[in-house]
Amino acid sequence: MTALRGRAASGTGNTGGRYYSDPRFYDDATLGMPNERRMLFIAAGLFLERAMRMPGSRTDGFWRGRGVETRDSLTRVSVLDMCCGTGNFANQISLVHPKIEVTGIDFNEKFVTFAKEKFGDLGWKFVSGDAVTYSFGTFFDFILMSSAYHHIEDGRKADFLSNARRHMRNTGDCLVCDNFLPDYSSKHGRESAITRYYMALAKHYEENRVPKETMEALREVEKLEVAGVEEHKVSYRLFLRDAENAGLRVVMDLPVWQPEDFQHDNAGSHVILLRKS
Repeated sequence: MTALRGRAASGTGNTGGRYYSDPRFYDDATLGMPNERRMLFIAAGLFLERAMRMPGSRTDGFWRGRGVETRDSLTRVSVLDMCCGTGNFANQISLVHPKIEVTGIDFNEKFVTFAKEKFGDLGWKFVSGDAVTYSFGTFFDFILMSSAYHHIEDGRKADFLSNARRHMRNTGDCLVCDNFLPDYSSKHGRESAITRYYMALAKHYEENRVPKETMEALREVEKLEVAGVEEHKVSYRLFLRDAENAGLRVVMDLPVWQPEDFQHDNAGSHVILLRKS
């Protein structure tokens, strides 16, 4: 649940609460979410592993060479951050890879402005627009999606993933950090799944003694989920369907937060690597 960020075409970033209207509060509250923080760290490590395999990069790493020198020798890679929000996913990636060329798109103008001010001097580019339909007219080595998919309306999710595929090189990777509900087959079933999901996540946060800002954000997001405004989480099964329809396949799936009773449905927080089918 990294951010709403006004992802859908109808999004405005103004939901009556602070989490999706105040970029600084959003970043502070998200930093306190243990599942979100772990997803970003794991995704950054996976990004580095994939980048080290690219032509021109040395791959000896800690085995035959020295890690600091290997890091400096990494080849430059292009990144498209879809529904980039404040730019925190790309920022996390830059911890492990210093030569990323970032382009980000988001519908929330406040967050885009914040990202431009924070990262503009690095040459990173951010655009305000609809990530479902926007075309950059070029291809990227990596596509990033941090809590992006679940902010797109259900009827547009496959189109969103298809647009990501259109921007991927044939050898490109798509890194997804996202959260999935327990499986369901009806409207009533989804309502029950939402209740189960947020009860389990609140318990997880309470056990980790997260800051009050993080709990405030969680309650705000839960209300939006129930109302069907900006938050549109689905089950992992439905995500797989949309990915297949978009011509993408799951190469790696790493559950990061998953209570035992969520395992059957593969619900919870995941880091997923997608490639073209």
